[in-house]
Amino acid sequence: MVKAVLFASLISLSLVAVAQPTPAQVHAAVKQAGGPERLLAEIARQTAQSLPQMANKNLQYQSVAANGRSLSYKAVLVNVETKRGQDIESLRQQSISFFVCSSPTLGVLINQYDVEVTYFYTARNTELLFQHSLNRRSCDGR
Repeated sequence: MVKAVLFASLISLSLVAVAQPTPAQVHAAVKQAGGPERLLAEIARQTAQSLPQMANKNLQYQSVAANGRSLSYKAVLVNVETKRGQDIESLRQQSISFFVCSSPTLGVLINQYDVEVTYFYTARNTELLFQHSLNRRSCDGR
C-alpha cells in the first residue's frame, strides 16, 4: 500500500502540472492500491492537501472527493456572484474541458476503469451554477 500511496501522490501532483505518469504506471497503481476505488480515494486525499488552488484568474478549485469510481471537484468561478445576469450556458460551455479524457492519468481511469469525473461550479456566494461529468461515454472519440 505504501507504493500505492506514493504513486497516488505522483498522480495527484500530476493534476497540478507535474510530469504525467505513463498508462502502465497508472495500471500498476490501480493494482497496487487494490482497485480503482482505493486509488481514487488516495488521489482525492492527496489532491485535497493542495486545495484551494487557483487554476486561472477566474477559477479556483475548492475541494475534491472520491466515492467509489467517482471523483468530484468543486470549483468557484470567482468573478461570478450569482446566476442572475450571467450567461450560464456560455459559462458552462467554456468550462468543459475534454483534455481530461485523454490525459495520461484520468484518461486511463475513465476509459479503462469506468471512472467518472464530475465538476461542480459555484458562484462566489456558493450558489451552484452548473455541473458536468466526464465518463467513458462522454469521452468517446475525444
